[in-house]
Amino acid sequence: MRKALKLVLFFICSVIVAAALLVTVFVKITPADNGSESQIIGNIIWHSAPDGGVGFRILKEDHPEYRIKIMMNSPDIVYYEGALLIKSFT
Repeated sequence: MRKALKLVLFFICSVIVAAALLVTVFVKITPADNGSESQIIGNIIWHSAPDGGVGFRILKEDHPEYRIKIMMNSPDIVYYEGALLIKSFT
């Protein structure tokens, strides 16, 4: 009885390992292409998107304090303009 149980468990483990190997060898995982492309327009980093995109600009830098501007849909629509403080986590 024990020998039969060991044989069944060995068979189940073999099937699981074989399935994992097949998935690893034949399934290609690639990131989804959402069509977003980054480009520099003037002094703005712009990330295109179906809804218009998002732009980012550094207005003033005095590390660790920065003044930034974030635009949405077009460079004319300001989402946020203000201070950004970068803190060290060490």
